[in-house]
Amino acid sequence: MVLMYTTQNKIQTQTCSTSRSTTMEQQQPAKTRLPIMNGFQREEKWAIVGMISCCGLLPLFVSGSFFPTIPDIAEDLETTGSVVGLTVSISVLAACIGALFGATYSGFYGRKPVYLFGLPLLAIGSVGVALSPSIESLMIWRFLQTMGGAPGLSVGAGVIGDIYRLEERGTAMGIFFSACLLGPALAPFVGGHIFEAMASSYLFWFRFNPMTILRFERIQCWVLYLHRRFSPPRLVTQFFSWRIMQFGLGFFGFLVFLVMCVFFPETSIPGNRGIEKRRQELQAQGKPESELKGFVWINPFKELLLLRSPNLLGVALAGTATLITDYGKLLHAHLYELELIYSSSSAQSFLVPLAYTVGARYNIKSQAALGMCYVPIGVGNLIGAPLAGYLSDRIVVKYRASRGGIWYPEDRLRGTLIGAGLLVPLSMVGVGIGATWGTGMAGLILCLVSLFMNGIGVDLVLSPMSAYIVDILHARSAESMAANNAFRSLLMSILIAPILPTVEAIGVFWTNIIAAVGSLIFGFVILWIVIRFGDRLRAWVDVGFSTAANN
Repeated sequence: MVLMYTTQNKIQTQTCSTSRSTTMEQQQPAKTRLPIMNGFQREEKWAIVGMISCCGLLPLFVSGSFFPTIPDIAEDLETTGSVVGLTVSISVLAACIGALFGATYSGFYGRKPVYLFGLPLLAIGSVGVALSPSIESLMIWRFLQTMGGAPGLSVGAGVIGDIYRLEERGTAMGIFFSACLLGPALAPFVGGHIFEAMASSYLFWFRFNPMTILRFERIQCWVLYLHRRFSPPRLVTQFFSWRIMQFGLGFFGFLVFLVMCVFFPETSIPGNRGIEKRRQELQAQGKPESELKGFVWINPFKELLLLRSPNLLGVALAGTATLITDYGKLLHAHLYELELIYSSSSAQSFLVPLAYTVGARYNIKSQAALGMCYVPIGVGNLIGAPLAGYLSDRIVVKYRASRGGIWYPEDRLRGTLIGAGLLVPLSMVGVGIGATWGTGMAGLILCLVSLFMNGIGVDLVLSPMSAYIVDILHARSAESMAANNAFRSLLMSILIAPILPTVEAIGVFWTNIIAAVGSLIFGFVILWIVIRFGDRLRAWVDVGFSTAANN
């Protein structure tokens, strides 16, 4: 499976353009590594991972908290769920643009400036969403909110690449993703509790203690108007809870901004930032550094050209095939709810229909109890991501040692085959059976266990895959992650279109079977090909791959 040194030398001799992408690299002593990796103590590294995890959690929490409130927003703004769903399409576009811009400029100016620019946009956008009086303003503020938080994942992966060595990177990446993926799982749970708490507060103050507000004529008129427009339980959900959640996100975003401003250090490798290279070029040419003053325009979309590498394109397709199963697995709501969610799906919206489906199937009425249905996926993410990262590190160390210190980058992907080939497809089938034919406690348990399996399976694929991308393009880690995520998001926005017609035509179970087979073909098979022929694929198209010496 692995070529010997003689074969590798022939490839390098015959293909001069691939001199940087050696098939297997001899591991270098730690003292020859890039100095920034030894610039932080272990406790400092974990503190940095904690800070960037908050930045990565925010955009996913923004998405997870928005989707379940679409019906309430539609009624509050006097429009339809389909129209509100257009804001999600706008969010997908904003996320792609924001991630590409953030990653590109993090490679030029550094990681910290991008965080300090994006987080205020997220906070301001969240407040704007909360105060939106119309659907038009909601779309504008939603775009700003999503774009501000978009760099969190790609730049966070770049930070981990900056401060962790090759054999430690998978574990750190897994912990980072486990924290980030708690967002879409916990957001409905938190939202459900907000609903319950506010409903109880409303019933007490507005129903049992009316004299508190009747002292003020204006408040009295306002409350009477709201009473006429909404029934008491709907008033809380439609007019208050979704707006308060957005205010909370804005406040939390501002707190994270303050923490990053005060405590987060610049982690970019010295001499690797674009502005430093440009400064050296100007000095060599005898030009003044004043040319660097002001904003420097860099085309962020050129990073998508990295996907011409078969290795990067392959893992992007495999990641898409893994994530798309979540749509096919969980789109089981009634027709009206399906139309709502269908029009508002995005890379994190697979969680939305679950509460409607499980709630309708098993007669779960409480919003807080419905939120609990999302917990198995969150627990699966919490366990799966760090486990996958740790296993990928152990696999790298084991296989490198078995070859006498020779590094083969695709070794890290070996652990993904269990998730892509077993756990993800089986979880699809399990939820399909439970949501179609399940009854009583047994059916509900089958659904929840399958969701837990899916959380672990998806992380067994995505976490090592992200570390692999950073491994092979260490100097452009954030940019390569942004290109991967942008391509995956755009591809998923296209692939989710046939889901609703397929569900209506052949039912949920067979839709899940089709998605499971697709995940096997485009997930498991493509990953196996990348692992088996990774050296040849990298030699075919060289986009500046890293070696063991600079990893």
